[in-house]
Amino acid sequence: MQNYNQPSSLTSLVFLVVAANAGGEGKTTIAKLIQALWRLFGSPVHLFDSDAGNWSASATDPEAIPVGWGVQTIKVPEILAATKGKNAIMDLGGNALASAREIANLVPALQKAYSDAGYRTIALLPYSTNKPGATSSIKDVKDELIGFEKCYVKVNRDGSAHYYGNLPADDTVSIGHLKPGFQTLIMDEYKSFDALISEPKDNHGLARAYIGQWMHDFAKQPFIKSIIGGEIAILRGINAPRRNLRFNVARLEQTTDDALWENVKKSNFLDEIDAAGWSAEGLRSVASKIDRGIL
Repeated sequence: MQNYNQPSSLTSLVFLVVAANAGGEGKTTIAKLIQALWRLFGSPVHLFDSDAGNWSASATDPEAIPVGWGVQTIKVPEILAATKGKNAIMDLGGNALASAREIANLVPALQKAYSDAGYRTIALLPYSTNKPGATSSIKDVKDELIGFEKCYVKVNRDGSAHYYGNLPADDTVSIGHLKPGFQTLIMDEYKSFDALISEPKDNHGLARAYIGQWMHDFAKQPFIKSIIGGEIAILRGINAPRRNLRFNVARLEQTTDDALWENVKKSNFLDEIDAAGWSAEGLRSVASKIDRGIL
């Protein structure tokens, strides 16, 4: 893989495929995250959804165009015309590659057409935590995507950071765990990551900070930064009050500022107890700090 730690002079548009061979690998989340990063960077982007298994990209983005699968098929010239002067993302399910001949034929044709048009053609290949067959499965997908630059994406789906198998470190980026309540907030309230970052509603300032920090952690990796075209200033300036929330954010009502400040406070208490020790003496020390208003 090219050394993307060096300053990039890449100015070409990108045709990006996000492909996985199974559900639950974070494929659509990655596609929509890259879409949001390009929007925040000021680059035009179009999203295509070829995953007929769930249609999640199409369902949450009214501008996403379904491709393939019988009567909904559109052809290479139509896709190129729709994305002229724009970056393009294809949310590609493994079931589409395996069972939809239109898609299996369309992908290599698109790779050649975009490459001939001067685009970088890139495939991101996600695999997630605690799935014993994930690495071998995603290698199978990799072998089908001929002509693309390829990069694996480690998806910390459940927060455990435990992955089966090994993939080349030089060809891998990672995406952190995003708590379920934050995912619900995006899906139900904002429909896109960039909408929350650009125009957060009242009482969602802390949610913006945590989601923005999660986005920046992904975006600042050299390979991802080379895809986007540079650093995203609005994300660089976002900081959450603490790095790790030790209590869950599982429901929508737990994403408000009030609920998240309570989570921060209780997380700080646990940090103090860990430092002082889970003994009577340690607990008394922490209780004394609380009584004195230090915590």
